[in-house]
Amino acid sequence: MILADLQVPPQRIALSETKINKKQGVNFSTTLEGYNFLNSDCESLVGGVGIYINNSLSYQLRNDVPTTFGNSESIWIEVCICNKMCVIGVIYRHPNIDIQSFTHNLSETLHYLSNSKLPFLICGDININLLQQDIVLSVSNYVNTHNSYTCLELITKPTMITTTSRTLIDHIYTNLPARKLTPEILIKDLSDHLPVFLSIKSKTSITL
Repeated sequence: MILADLQVPPQRIALSETKINKKQGVNFSTTLEGYNFLNSDCESLVGGVGIYINNSLSYQLRNDVPTTFGNSESIWIEVCICNKMCVIGVIYRHPNIDIQSFTHNLSETLHYLSNSKLPFLICGDININLLQQDIVLSVSNYVNTHNSYTCLELITKPTMITTTSRTLIDHIYTNLPARKLTPEILIKDLSDHLPVFLSIKSKTSITL
């Protein structure tokens, strides 16, 4: 279990592709001692997102955040990080969605968040291989969209490794100050994706 290996328990745990379906319901136990669980169901048999939040923390759901991503799921909360309110979003983008269309809709969300004057952090299984940003125009446009809102992509190495390929499809990007952030990729054989991890420096270490 990953949590047992961590020196500091994470304050929040984001999940992509939970496969919690609106018709069939939950196919695994969502109970995790010490945490509240929030989720956004998927319409099909794949997809869905969720987030565990430590019981000691307050939060507010942000259903006002525009999320016209088409065949994707997302969930948004507002929490306190380093004594400032911050919006956290978890997104799962289904692989069959056109990247350009997804990027256009994501730009509207980033514009909304930017106008709110709150820092934000977005993570999830986006199914866009950032290792191709120098050779695939649609991927380059996706990255440039982040950059235009002063977002920093924190994960820079492959998160899905097979015998035949290496891809970087699990993303964390934010406009929080880079000096406070320490991203990591955990080498754990839990699924075909490697878990990604973020520590945020404060008077007391915060992990997501």
